[in-house]
Amino acid sequence: MNDSNYAQAYSNGMDRTIRFIISRGANREVAEEMAQMAWVRAWERLHQLKDESTILAWVNTIALNLYRRSFRRHLSFVQLEDMPVSGRLNLVEIDLERLISRCRPADQHVLNQQRDGLSIKEIAEMEGITDTAVRLRAMRARRSARAFLRPALQAA
Repeated sequence: MNDSNYAQAYSNGMDRTIRFIISRGANREVAEEMAQMAWVRAWERLHQLKDESTILAWVNTIALNLYRRSFRRHLSFVQLEDMPVSGRLNLVEIDLERLISRCRPADQHVLNQQRDGLSIKEIAEMEGITDTAVRLRAMRARRSARAFLRPALQAA
């Protein structure tokens, strides 16, 4: 393809390349810039064109690739907005769950009820046991938790 043929292809195909890029989601200004860059790049690599009748499709492919590349590059630089955080991570609750899970199931149940705000008397009535039994289970659970924590506290 010689210079005059390329100039003719450019004048006939530039508007079509712009419309092609717009159809892919670009605004007019971006489409014009991408089309111009594609036609320049095609001119630089004209020796790679195998069939002169496919020049418009070839340039449109170059333009589409340029547009996609610039779109991806633009996405990587989009500033992220601060999003309000509805809640915070409750580390105390997580640690407490881990400690309670180390206790016997009956003791776990008593500790969970205490954590829910029930009194010793209310727990005893619900479980059908004496107040003393509830206190003993809670004491065993605390001892079990201390035994679990002791190695970590000594290491610190």
